Amino acid sequence: MKLGKITLIKVLGWSSFVLWVGFIGLTFQYVGTRPSSPEPETGRVYALNSHGHVVYVTLRENVFLSALWTIGLGGGAAAIGWGQIEDLKRRRWTR
Repeated sequence: MKLGKITLIKVLGWSSFVLWVGFIGLTFQYVGTRPSSPEPETGRVYALNSHGHVVYVTLRENVFLSALWTIGLGGGAAAIGWGQIEDLKRRRWTR
């Protein structure tokens, strides 16, 4: 496997991990600082359930959390899959 591909896979994997950790940290932040009942006048009507504790966030906060989770998980899965494919290619050609 070329050094450029290895580097790109590692950057993708670590970046995804950082995003996923950011998702976890932001979830804890929201659970500790957001209201536990909906506030329609401020737009906090989207429920965020964290282990049975429900708080209400705005649409923007909800979309941002969903994006962090999706991109982090998807990028991590892509990095693992891509790394496995490249490893199989390397093993096939070095026999």
